[in-house]
Order: sequence, then structure tokens, then C-alpha cells
Amino acid sequence: MTSESALFFEKIYKEKLNEKVLKISQIYKGYESKAYFIETNKSSTVIRIPKEGKNGVFSREYQLLRHYWASGILEKTKVPISKALVLDISKDLVPFNYLISKKVEGEPVDFNKLNKKDSEKILKQLVSHLKEIHEIKTEDYGLLIGKKKGNKDSWDLAYDLAIDLIQGLKQKQLIKDELGNKILKFFNENKKYIELDDPRLIHNDLSSDHILVKDKKISAIIDFGDAMSGDPLCDLARFYVLNFYNLEEERVDKVVEMYGDVDKKRFNFYLMYQACWYKSLQLKHLHPDKKYDEVSNYLIDKILQEASS
Repeated sequence: MTSESALFFEKIYKEKLNEKVLKISQIYKGYESKAYFIETNKSSTVIRIPKEGKNGVFSREYQLLRHYWASGILEKTKVPISKALVLDISKDLVPFNYLISKKVEGEPVDFNKLNKKDSEKILKQLVSHLKEIHEIKTEDYGLLIGKKKGNKDSWDLAYDLAIDLIQGLKQKQLIKDELGNKILKFFNENKKYIELDDPRLIHNDLSSDHILVKDKKISAIIDFGDAMSGDPLCDLARFYVLNFYNLEEERVDKVVEMYGDVDKKRFNFYLMYQACWYKSLQLKHLHPDKKYDEVSNYLIDKILQEASS
């Protein structure tokens, strides 16, 4: 971190919070943003600074806004979050956008280091929090562009995204035409199961990195930058795929069972989409990773077999 960055932070905390910065330590410098722990004379916080990138609803500014909106929505629930304190996307004070949130104690959950009993305890807490998030009614569909409002007027976007994804995977030769055509047929035959007229708030990126744990208890669910208005089962399916490699099939199946009242055909539509999306991460991360193919290929084959039986 440069001395110039430190001066920017001092300026932000003095003007926005009337606090004096005592210590700055970088948490991470990721693909889309960087973040720092900031200790002041009054508080411990995290400041997140997005990199310049995409425009419109996919922009990093909108990601900060979705963090901020979700914090405001969930603050009055029992869902543990990192409370957003200051959002500034004006660049009037400093030459970058930022979000300041309250620091939460805890580390990203590592299910591989937990015994079965502790793992199930945390998963039970997670399901409870996830269901409370899914109780929150929203308007329209898609990525949030307002506190509880999506960017599309129809949930047909779920089908459209699925079709576009498969066409892209075929074009990039990440799946062969024969398999791609089977998946397209699956989506066309099962589109009728995902009609939605009661959208809810969904996290949309609930990997283990976004579940903080302290003393075998969830201390926060974080990173709502991709939050959507949509179908809770779509959220559950993404959790299933994102955590399949570390949790393994028995425990992710247990999560679905604990969630309860899951329409299998509806869930499998979303699970197929998420499995194919997971395969596409090879492109985003610019290097092959066997886990992407292992998970996606296994789930795609399993869902197609179930559909044909």
C-alpha cells in the first residue's frame, strides 16, 4: 500500500466517520476488488474498493450498491451480516469508489477441517439464515438495481441465461455439440417448471468464502454483490454447486433436505444451469482447474440420467 493510499483512507475516515486511522492492513487483492482492515480510535472496519470494470448492472459500482442494500434489508433480521456504514460512489472525496462495513470476527468456513457433528451444526444454522433471506419479498427479477428491485420484468431471464450459457460453452468448445444439444433439450423440456410470480431476495454467490464462522457458529454471511430478485431454489442450487467439491455429495444433499419442500424438477433445472455455469469459470479464472470439470461433468450426467429415467 502506498503512502498516497494511506492519506486517502485518513481523509475518508475523518470526513465520513469523524475517526482517526491508527492501523491499515490489506485483507486481499482479488479479481474484482481489494479490501483493507482499518483500525481507528473508535472502531474496526473493512473498506472495500472495487477495480474499474464492467458497465451498467454488472458494474462494480452496482456490486457495492447491492452490498449496501442487502445490509439495510437484513439489518432487522436474525441473519448475521457485516453492517454497511458508508457507501460513496461519487468520487468527490477520493478518486475511487468504496464501501465501509463493520468488521466481523470470524474466518471463512473450511468444511474439510470440521468433523461431521460440527459441520452439520453449521449447515443447520446456514439453512435457517438462508430461509430467512428467502422470506424477503422483492419486485421484478434479476440482479438488484434498487433496494428490493430486479433489473428484468420476467423470470424468463433464467431460461434465457441458461440457453445463452450453453451456446457460449459450445462456442468455446468447453462442451461437445452432442452434449450441448442434450442439455438444451433438457432446458426446453423443463422450462415449464420454473415459472415464478413471487420473487424473493437471493444471495446468488454463497460459497464457503462468504460464510464466516467463529467458535463453530456463523458470525456473518457476506458479499451480496451479486444479490438478485428471483427463485430461492436457484440460490440453493448455486450453493449446492459452489460447495459440492468441499462438502461432497452427502452433505450438500443434506442441506437440500434440511431446506425442505424442494420441487425436484424445478431444482434440477437450476442445478443444471449452475453446473454448466461452474464449468464456465475455467474461462473467468484463465486457467484450467480439474474441480470445475469434475463437479460440472458429474452433475450434468446425473441430472440427464434422472431426466431420462
